[in-house]
Amino acid sequence: QQLAEIRGFYDQYYLAPPWPITYPQKADLIIAQPAEQHEIAGDRYHFYQAPGHNRDGLIAFHEATGTLLTGDYLCGVEFPFIYHSVLAYQKTLTLLGRLLNDLPVKTLVAGHGAVTQNQQEMQARWQESQWYLDALMAYGREGVAFPEAVLWAKYPHFRQIQAKYHQANLALAKKELRG
Repeated sequence: QQLAEIRGFYDQYYLAPPWPITYPQKADLIIAQPAEQHEIAGDRYHFYQAPGHNRDGLIAFHEATGTLLTGDYLCGVEFPFIYHSVLAYQKTLTLLGRLLNDLPVKTLVAGHGAVTQNQQEMQARWQESQWYLDALMAYGREGVAFPEAVLWAKYPHFRQIQAKYHQANLALAKKELRG
């Protein structure tokens, strides 16, 4: 399925892939526990399972550089996009809050948007994500109207595509939290 999605991306934009499209058949390292530490090429890495955005999310911290790789969490240009579970996303967001407070994070690298080395920016991204999750869960649990005007004031760019993901989040929250 991933190979088909990659090929579809190139086809959609009439692009020739600059290299062969492949996908690993076997992982070199499997993170089976919620948190694990591994030494790779002489450097220590901390890995954390991070379900929510998708089922198999992963966060990594590289000790030597203080780099926290968050995948699709704490992106500076978008609110949380949730494909798997609102409740799991909240647990991962709680974990990220602890990591930002407990680890010597110098650089945050998210899957979308700019890299940041600013501690206040890192905390602001966490708070914005938490704001969104709180509003989404209130909508999902009690049917409280989502503050759309506030959302679009916070995220004024890329609204056409982001509105699609927001509507999917609302539907998932309603299904997951009211059921």
